[in-house]
Amino acid sequence: MKNTFGAIILSGGKSERMNYPKAFLEIHGVTFLQKLANTYNKEVSEIVVVLNQELSESKWKKKIEAIDKTCKIVLNHHSDKGKFYSLQLGAKNISSDYCFIQNVDNPFVNPSLLNELIQNKNLNGITIPVSNRKSGHPILVSKNVLEKISITEDTNIHLKDFYAAFSKKFVEVDDESALMNINTPEDYEKYVAVKS
Repeated sequence: MKNTFGAIILSGGKSERMNYPKAFLEIHGVTFLQKLANTYNKEVSEIVVVLNQELSESKWKKKIEAIDKTCKIVLNHHSDKGKFYSLQLGAKNISSDYCFIQNVDNPFVNPSLLNELIQNKNLNGITIPVSNRKSGHPILVSKNVLEKISITEDTNIHLKDFYAAFSKKFVEVDDESALMNINTPEDYEKYVAVKS
């Protein structure tokens, strides 16, 4: 039987350093969230977007209409609980054999990188891209990792500590975008100017 692949796009935080929802920043005329959804829709069979509940209200509603037909939207009503809680919400709503975990603050992911991780997947653990000797993202996790995420009771656990319990496969990629994060207005100006 052919393996299935999914993606969880994490956008459950408050974007306090950016002072604007990172999901709705734009690159090439589309939001980060839309760009990620477009990329993943070509490579995976299901996408779950974990969205800060406040970003589903009033003025933001039109921003998510572009993705709600191709992605399952899961609202995080407790953004104060941290990233692991957001990830857990996503994990409980996905059924694929393998799943990419994608932060919304890196809209530069591309099919080539995703396929490289798929081709080199860790069957029972975590697959991590490496560029310039630095670990990057997105990561690809197996079903048993997802299941463990779903049942972990301590949602205050740091992701790095949680991942430490699983085997890891590091995949060298010729793609520096795997290291990019946009967390501040300065990051946005720097990276989007480069990529536009």
